Amino acid sequence: MATFQFEGVDEYYAQLKRLYESSEAVCGEAVYNGAKTVMKYVSAAVDGIVTDERHGTPDNKAIGPNSYQKEGLIRSLGITPARYDGSFYNVKIGFDGYNKLETKTWPQGQPNSLVARAVQSGTSWMQKQPFMRKAEQEAKLPCEKVMAETVDKAIQKIMK
Repeated sequence: MATFQFEGVDEYYAQLKRLYESSEAVCGEAVYNGAKTVMKYVSAAVDGIVTDERHGTPDNKAIGPNSYQKEGLIRSLGITPARYDGSFYNVKIGFDGYNKLETKTWPQGQPNSLVARAVQSGTSWMQKQPFMRKAEQEAKLPCEKVMAETVDKAIQKIMK
């Protein structure tokens, strides 16, 4: 944890003021760096999704998505810039766009976010593979560590 020393109330006030003036940028950077750490775990979890090229049925569910669907998830995984809404910093990790599997319902390809949800929760024709839950659990402590390190480094830099 970052510490700083001061002599006198005026110096203490000046240091606190510098911290306050930098707090929005520091917090945004910490949240974004934490999200980048989580993103690595999500990416690894997506790589670990088991595919199944057959179309499942309610009686004989597919093990997972087909290779086009998994490729779409890999390509579309992304992270948004950190955004401050007045109370919280928000960063979203998710899937954007469409995969190459064109159907009558989705002539431009299936939405990758829909495929991700189907893989995560399962459907009537596909078994669930809770990859996001797994990534979230594995990333929690490393994410917190990266965020704390980011804040500590920023405080040390500001207090010099």
